[in-house]
Amino acid sequence: RRAAGSGIRLVGDAASLVDPFSGEGVGNALVTGEMAARHIVEGLTPEAYMEEMWA
Repeated sequence: RRAAGSGIRLVGDAASLVDPFSGEGVGNALVTGEMAARHIVEGLTPEAYMEEMWA
């Protein structure tokens, strides 16, 4: 599943980062939100975002 595109970065629940067993998603949303902001500010590619997000 793609979590990034031209000018778009999905974070948290929108990127399917919620653990269905624990329901915890806030931590993932905060981490990926910061990551998405950094990638956008630095002009990194959507592919670089997805690679770091799924690492």
